[in-house]
Amino acid sequence: RALSVTKKRQIFNETRDKWMDRAVHMYHEEQEKRAGEKKEGLRGVCLEMEELCWKEDKTRIHLDKQTLSQRIKGVKSQAKSNAERSKLTAEEEEALIDYALKIAHQGFPLDLQHIQDIANKI
Repeated sequence: RALSVTKKRQIFNETRDKWMDRAVHMYHEEQEKRAGEKKEGLRGVCLEMEELCWKEDKTRIHLDKQTLSQRIKGVKSQAKSNAERSKLTAEEEEALIDYALKIAHQGFPLDLQHIQDIANKI
């Protein structure tokens, strides 16, 4: 079945976060170069990762140098911060959604209270 707009956005954000993590790693490697060697700056690292993303994942992304700067300083992305506060893991969320959709297709849609009860039992 076709992916929802929300799911497509989630996949895109995960791809962008993956490449931002790689950019952080690359920036640290650039800074370890010896004196006299050309070191790539924040923007250069972002541009290189954008090109690599297109070559490897066939996805066009934009990596912001300010965001990269924040990640280098240890600031978490909003998605990672929210995931850490979540009561359910991503796998548990998917299982709950699949179950709710299965029941709904059988003609018995779950109301919010039932979904919350199931989530609390997990």
